[in-house]
Amino acid sequence: MGKCRINSLVPNCGYNTEGIEAIRLLDFDDFGGFKFDFDGLYDSCYVSEVLQRGDSSYVDIAAPDSAKYSSTLNNGTYTHTVETFIGDLSASLASSLHLATKRRYIVLFRTKAGRYFVFGYEAGATVTYVNQTAEAVGSLVTISANSIYPLFEKVPVTPGRYITVVPTRIILEAPDTVERFVLTSSSPWQLISGPTRYITLDTTQGGAGSFQITVTGGRIGQGYFTFRNETGQTATIYIANISGRPWILEDGTWNMLGFWYDNGIWNF
Repeated sequence: MGKCRINSLVPNCGYNTEGIEAIRLLDFDDFGGFKFDFDGLYDSCYVSEVLQRGDSSYVDIAAPDSAKYSSTLNNGTYTHTVETFIGDLSASLASSLHLATKRRYIVLFRTKAGRYFVFGYEAGATVTYVNQTAEAVGSLVTISANSIYPLFEKVPVTPGRYITVVPTRIILEAPDTVERFVLTSSSPWQLISGPTRYITLDTTQGGAGSFQITVTGGRIGQGYFTFRNETGQTATIYIANISGRPWILEDGTWNMLGFWYDNGIWNF
């Protein structure tokens, strides 16, 4: 954790949480990890991306003015807790809450000051609830997680319409090679073209957010995979599956296996 020395405990100028404005849950099975700011480690406590897996999406939770976050530290373990109230008492809500208690989640919330925070990194957060009809009819919902890490702040959502992939080029060099790339989109997206007969992607569609997509090879081949989101933006990644074939010079020189590499493209 670097030098493990603090420089200041003074809050940033003008910083005031003023309560919680929005709460979102991501199923822990769909969580692909955190990417920390500047590709650093957790000691920055600043997350640039929450990576998703599969055809996943966040679930929005009601966040009235009474919604709040709290944290305690005991013997090196943090307990992170978000409490909120859902003003409903019905069969459909009871069913959803009951299912929620059986799962674990990554918890993302936004304060009224516009800052984003996230917890549940190691094993996810659990959901409990209490129904009531006294002061108000509804359900008091508590979402909590134990962690060796403090609360992480997350980079605010980038405004605008966009879809990007990082990196934009992958080479599968061995039959058992598994590679990954990150797709980030401002709206739901899907794969619209690509040589899927040669290369397999574990995810070909998703909602808004950042997705970690796993790439595996099948037959020898290569090509461009193009993704498009609901607002019409596209992103492309070039993937080649050479499955154990030796690298050759990048000047177009033929090798004994009958294919060559020139200007970043494998030619079979």
